[in-house]
Amino acid sequence: MIFLVDYENTKANGLAGLESAHEDDVVIIFFSNACPKKLDMEMFNNFRASLKLVKCCPESKHANYMDFQIVAAASRYIAENKDVCIVSCDKGFQAVQDFWKTNTLFSQHCNVALRSAINENAELPENLQKEEKKKADKKEKKKVKEEKLQKILSRVKCQQDLKSQLIAGFGKSDGEKLFEKYKAQFPEKKTKSPEKQKSSEK
Repeated sequence: MIFLVDYENTKANGLAGLESAHEDDVVIIFFSNACPKKLDMEMFNNFRASLKLVKCCPESKHANYMDFQIVAAASRYIAENKDVCIVSCDKGFQAVQDFWKTNTLFSQHCNVALRSAINENAELPENLQKEEKKKADKKEKKKVKEEKLQKILSRVKCQQDLKSQLIAGFGKSDGEKLFEKYKAQFPEKKTKSPEKQKSSEK
């Protein structure tokens, strides 16, 4: 079986069942810069199937660019009388399956499988689960850091307060980097309120 994985659409979930793929199966993973993580072949060292990565043109802005490449690859393997499975949650690929079920222009007839994962009843392989957990933890840390930053930015009144609170919240090195990034948004000294200004003038 030739598995054509729309990784941009399925993310890592499309690889569930990868460990059950046979030695004569070929898994081709289509990805781009829009995908959530950089793919590394070391992630797939322990699997029996033949694995290939296809990076779609990163600068293309055309809609469905990757989908057309997947269809092109499917057509090639269909012409070679190979069994093909498109792994994607994109319902548009139903057109490929319908075409090969009903076409009368070609003498060749074949079945194209559509799935949301290599094996829809399987969980992600353990090593890929670890990769996904790392990614989720990193995303959560980034979210917490951003929330903390926004709270500091909303309550400080001057650069002196900003620097001290950023260093307290993120450590000296990161705090100073953030201070350089945001200091222009704040006055160098805390401005007095109108009431305090009048009181000091008396």
